Amino acid sequence: MPSNYDDADLTGHVRSDIVMLSSKLNGQQTHVSALEHNRNDEKLTLLTHISALLNTGDDNAPLAHSIHAVYGRLTPATLECLVCSDVPQTEQETKGMQTTPALPDPGHLTSIPDAGDAIRGSQLLDKWDKADQRNYSLKDHLRDVFQVLSYLKPSSAAESLEAFSFFIHRRAFRKLGWCIKEFLTYLNDSPFTVLKTVDFTSISAQQFAIPFTPAEYVLLQLKPTYALPTREAVLGGVGSIQLIMKLKPVLKHILLVSGVESTLLHAMIAARQKKPHHHQKIFEAFQFPTTSQASGEKQPDNNQATNTKNMSAAGDVKDMFATKDMEDTSAMTMRIRSDEMAIENEDEKDNLPLDFPHASESVHSLLQSVYSILAWQTAVKSLSKHLGKFAEVHMRVQFFECDWVEKIKQDSQMKAKLNEFFPGLELGQKSFGRMSWSWSRAKVHAEAMLMAWVFTQSKMDPSKFFKEEIPIATGKQCCYLCYRLQEKLNDVGSLKFCLPGSHHSIFAWIPPCNVPDQILVELRSDLLHIVSNILAQHSRQTSTVSSNSSLDHTSQTDQAMAEVFKKLQRHTNTG
Repeated sequence: MPSNYDDADLTGHVRSDIVMLSSKLNGQQTHVSALEHNRNDEKLTLLTHISALLNTGDDNAPLAHSIHAVYGRLTPATLECLVCSDVPQTEQETKGMQTTPALPDPGHLTSIPDAGDAIRGSQLLDKWDKADQRNYSLKDHLRDVFQVLSYLKPSSAAESLEAFSFFIHRRAFRKLGWCIKEFLTYLNDSPFTVLKTVDFTSISAQQFAIPFTPAEYVLLQLKPTYALPTREAVLGGVGSIQLIMKLKPVLKHILLVSGVESTLLHAMIAARQKKPHHHQKIFEAFQFPTTSQASGEKQPDNNQATNTKNMSAAGDVKDMFATKDMEDTSAMTMRIRSDEMAIENEDEKDNLPLDFPHASESVHSLLQSVYSILAWQTAVKSLSKHLGKFAEVHMRVQFFECDWVEKIKQDSQMKAKLNEFFPGLELGQKSFGRMSWSWSRAKVHAEAMLMAWVFTQSKMDPSKFFKEEIPIATGKQCCYLCYRLQEKLNDVGSLKFCLPGSHHSIFAWIPPCNVPDQILVELRSDLLHIVSNILAQHSRQTSTVSSNSSLDHTSQTDQAMAEVFKKLQRHTNTG
């Protein structure tokens, strides 16, 4: 990587540069190597499951895109957990154009009271189907989960463990229902029905003596609804999910059979080419506010506004210049689902075999859909195996809060400023709208905030985290920039941050407060290096196109952007 990228200056401020570049690269996948987390790391695995249980959804944000990061210390006498959530930009307009974005608030800690109240935890399980409350703030849900964990013991009866699962699934019914709805509409049919059409003539039928009709019913009977689900609905739904968990090894085996991949891919293409209607009656009562309707509402801290992390699927992004029609709700849904990185069972490796065909997006998407449906059951089941760690320990749970980041005003003044930064763009209203839309969805990611906070605390009091391994878990793998931040912080301090691997995707990203300036410069250099590689690839692709081909306005804009970055690259190479 050219070292003089460090001197590049795009917008006049390194933080603005990172927001702008990451927004332009939103959804792009990198090809850097990143190790997966050690599945034998019990502390990180334990925290990962806790993070998954916090992601439940509410009426204003049923998809619950905000990621919750969890840092914890576990000793024989104490369990300490620190939790925070993504911080979006405020929806309130600023008074004027910001050439330099305001720093995110450093944040502050809030203790969660009575987190170890086992008596109330017992009452929550006994009356899990009686509560008529629909929405829970992250703080309240966090308190309730730890109170339940305080009550449960390794010797707890099976009924209590089942009640734990019912309790969690009833609160997560909207997000779970959405996962199932999308699972069916994305394939335009139940996958079990799709598999019926595969030609298995060359394989012994005894290998696949699976009752397709009951298996199909398993998914269809768990109907998502906007009303609080009844006791019977939760019991039946969780029972169905448990059955799917038992069928998962069978499903994975079937997906390796010749002909299955192409059949699934055909079904997905068919679903994308027409409006989904196949299970419409099942979901007609399952209404969500549109993006425009929800954007003006203040979101509860459990599920803040739609997370840009999940707005683009890496599989749908051809390159950084691909046009994204963000007004198409169904297309947006497809992009969302690819990044729903549900947790996997710690007792088995759910990764596809290394010799699996590279062009297996359909199979990978199907498995990820299944994992997202099973996520809460997987977390409950795995935590139930570790109840001994919660027995007879003092619970200390804190929530790390940070004010929303001030939103950059998107008006003619901002457009003029961008045209000043990039004169070759000649930004029109439509292209400006696409660019500013992605920019405005940038967030401070939860795992980045926790790393920055711990790093700052260690500098203020080195004895607090001296040479300590810091596991920071989320219910998914982290993005490229969070993973790079972890590596850079580990290089400059005595701490060792541990994240649950990276899925290599870049998302619109706001640097957290208190990150050293030199690290911000290095992150900007990383993004510029990626831009340089993409431009080189894009140049090779377009060189095969006839010079007489006409370009539409969008192509001209993208070409202008490419030229701007090329000039920047030449400037930094000679500067």
